[in-house]
Amino acid sequence: MHAVLQRRSWKGYNAYRVIAARIPIFWPILPLLYVWPIPEIGKYIYRRVADSRTCSLIKAEIPETKKRNFQVPIYSQALTVIVVSLIIGNSLLGLTERTAGWPLACYPTFSEISGPKVKILEVVPLSGTGALLTFDLKDFKKKMGPVKFNSLAKYVFYPTKNTKSTIEKELHVSSFWQAISSNYPTLQQVKSVQFYDTRLWSDPEKRSENPVARSLIYELKL
Repeated sequence: MHAVLQRRSWKGYNAYRVIAARIPIFWPILPLLYVWPIPEIGKYIYRRVADSRTCSLIKAEIPETKKRNFQVPIYSQALTVIVVSLIIGNSLLGLTERTAGWPLACYPTFSEISGPKVKILEVVPLSGTGALLTFDLKDFKKKMGPVKFNSLAKYVFYPTKNTKSTIEKELHVSSFWQAISSNYPTLQQVKSVQFYDTRLWSDPEKRSENPVARSLIYELKL
């Protein structure tokens, strides 16, 4: 098997690799064809297949030559270490669902695909007269980062184990609110904050019926 491009030529496994670079359907696996030990395995398979071909021509005798000791190039070893480290690192992060790690992170996990209804945390700040003070919670989520915000809210309001004392719960909710209010000067006059567990339709055709359900999970007095 030979491949020719202008004045350059390739044969055997290398020819298949050059041809794969010209066929878009093979592009996703093309980098793997250069990672050791795949080239050596490919050359071995090609040699076995080529030698098993039958031909009516008389095979000329070729004097045996000593096999050279093959040494893996240093750059191939380094590339192999990097690729294997990335695969192992992402696999471990996937098992532990670490979506906000650095320098590696497993994202997205697809473990929480939205169904017909979604659950959100609704924050309602109230003044001393009971008037609603509006602010853009989505803007704060964007500043903090959606993953970090959702993880913090889950830790404060939806713990996996009900081990928090009343004082500890109030301290965590108060710290959570301070992180929000410090970004909005208009919220300094808030006297109480209500946190709701709100269920919404995810279907755009049913969003006019939102909220589906709304329950108060905590009220913080300031």
